[in-house]
Amino acid sequence: MRKRLSVLTVGCKASFADSAGIVRAAASAGFEVVPGGQPADVLFINSCTVTHRADRDNRALARRARRNHPEAVLVMSGCFPATADETVRARLPEIDHWLSDPDTGLGPLLKRLADDARAGSPISDYAANRILGHKRTFLKIQDGCDCRCAYCVVPLARGNHRSVPAAEIVSRAVRSEGDGATEFLLTGIHIGRYGSELNEKEGLANLVRRLLDETERVRLRLGSIEPLELTPSLLSLFRETDRLCPHLHIPLQSGSDPVLARMRRPYGAEGFRDAVVRAREAVPGVRIGADVLVGFPGETGDDFEATRSVIESSGIDYLHVFPYSARPGTESAQWPDDISSTMKRERVSSMTELDRRLRIRFLERQPGRLLNVLVQKHHPAEGMLSGISEYGVDAHFAGSPEMLCRMALVRIESVAGGHLLGRAFVPHA
Repeated sequence: MRKRLSVLTVGCKASFADSAGIVRAAASAGFEVVPGGQPADVLFINSCTVTHRADRDNRALARRARRNHPEAVLVMSGCFPATADETVRARLPEIDHWLSDPDTGLGPLLKRLADDARAGSPISDYAANRILGHKRTFLKIQDGCDCRCAYCVVPLARGNHRSVPAAEIVSRAVRSEGDGATEFLLTGIHIGRYGSELNEKEGLANLVRRLLDETERVRLRLGSIEPLELTPSLLSLFRETDRLCPHLHIPLQSGSDPVLARMRRPYGAEGFRDAVVRAREAVPGVRIGADVLVGFPGETGDDFEATRSVIESSGIDYLHVFPYSARPGTESAQWPDDISSTMKRERVSSMTELDRRLRIRFLERQPGRLLNVLVQKHHPAEGMLSGISEYGVDAHFAGSPEMLCRMALVRIESVAGGHLLGRAFVPHA
């Protein structure tokens, strides 16, 4: 009888893609892979360590998993094991195995834990994501980062930048589309640097073009792109196809040049503004989001207001807001954290309110439009479906569960509760 394995995930979209990679490897190793929450013999906690809160979530999830699965083998994988020293690990006796380097350690660990010589059957990225509960496919194209931003622990956790070979990505994409995938989210830690280790100046643009050429209908969505990596070649692809989602996420972190310099970010506020202008000129109607890190050491009230000013003057459509959290091993962890917790909470609250207003402003421009919605959920009590549009916003409309994981053309009629309401569009005969 095959052992059962499940994966729980803490973290970003790259972590979701990593979890799918664990699922694919486990299936090939002979495990029966089951959704999280079901009884399992082996349970992976695929972790994050970008903030103190993420570390807390890892610990809480490990303890809850041990209570709910007392006989299971628990494995902690992802970024947390790569930075957790022996003292930290000793505080989590619930964990049986710590997997610090999945690139080399995942296969041998699964082979030991499977305890069965029978090989399993490989599955696609789409199938792995479905097991994890995702309706779209997180397609990882690279890992690691060569930048050394003063606050960021990710290079310590994931190592240097490295690209997945294009032929492998395309092969996996083609198979996933054949299995039913309707959207690929190209993800990683620094995807704008794709192919740079091979001195490819337009590695990401070339990869996207190849994926569009070798698949037939699946749409592509880009993960986070640094301001200086929005090249003309990449932006031109949006004009050539409607299969590339008009949705970009461009990290800002701060709108203050002195703070950006202390952060070791490779651009200034004007460089960020320029990237947004170029994106809007190349992709009319594009929805643009930004990361904002508040409470960085030395951030004054004027610095914070400069960030607000850049966001408002750039016409950003939404924010991901994070309070600064000193991470051991980073440059800024050695500096005095001179922003109080109270001040950080106030600035996060202020920026979160700005985010709310920006999101509503974008939504209020959508009624009357026809959007392509990937159906992700069925709400039986209301007889409604919901899913994600090409712009990355949720839309709700009446429909049956047979539409799950399929595309629907939806005419937007109104805005309610932070999402769009509409009806499935059926053209006249």
